[in-house]
Order: sequence, then structure tokens, then C-alpha cells
Amino acid sequence: MKTRLPTILILALGLTFVGCSPPPSAPADPVVSDLREATFRYQFQMSTSGGQEPSHPCFIGLATNEPKFLDVDAALLKRFERTGPRIKQVSACNYLEIRKGRARAIADKSTGEKGTIYYIIEIKRISETEAEVSGGI
Repeated sequence: MKTRLPTILILALGLTFVGCSPPPSAPADPVVSDLREATFRYQFQMSTSGGQEPSHPCFIGLATNEPKFLDVDAALLKRFERTGPRIKQVSACNYLEIRKGRARAIADKSTGEKGTIYYIIEIKRISETEAEVSGGI
């Protein structure tokens, strides 16, 4: 009996720390994914003349408190496959520095082509129909 108790405790602690919460880039509810998609589409439109889709690679991510970005979840990225510009995870690019939330010298890791990082810092739900989003390009 003495050998089972430590094993059970170790398993219980392991389950507590493994897989109980989603990764930081995964939305907590389905509405968050919709808000992220709408925000990125708005950013794409505002960054081009005439509201056209960007012709360069667009790297999307989530800003953190640290000077780095996190990838968005794969389901959100998939939403842009057919309808949006060339969208890639932020991890698919190299950037030299982040200063005041802005990345410099952005290039596609696989092609070397210059691109732009579009990011979301925070989504704050105000009500069922309103949200405040902070982010940037």
C-alpha cells in the first residue's frame, strides 16, 4: 500500500500540470477566434492602399509581455487559406528586435522575402456584442 500512494500522488500531480489548460495561443472560447479573425482582416485592409489584400507574406501572432510573439492556433490560420492573403504563423519569420511592440527587419524564414507581422495584444470583452482589441502592425 505504501508504494501505491506515492505513485497515485505523482500521477495526480502530473495530470494537474499536463494538458489541463490550453496553450497561450488557443482561444478560451469560440468567440475569441472570431474576434481574432476579424481583427487580422481589418489590419490587412488598413495596411494596404484601396483596401486590397497585401501582396507580401503576412505573419500573424499574439504579442506577449516578453519581447516575443506566439503563433495563433491552427484552426484560426486555416480560416485564411482560401480567402485571405499569404498568411503564415509568426514563427515562420525572422525578426531582429521588438521595441514598443514593433518588430523590425521581418523576413520569411523559407524564402527570405520581406513581410509584415500583424499581431494582437489583448481582447477585452465589454459585453455580449462589444469588445476592445489592442494590437498592431
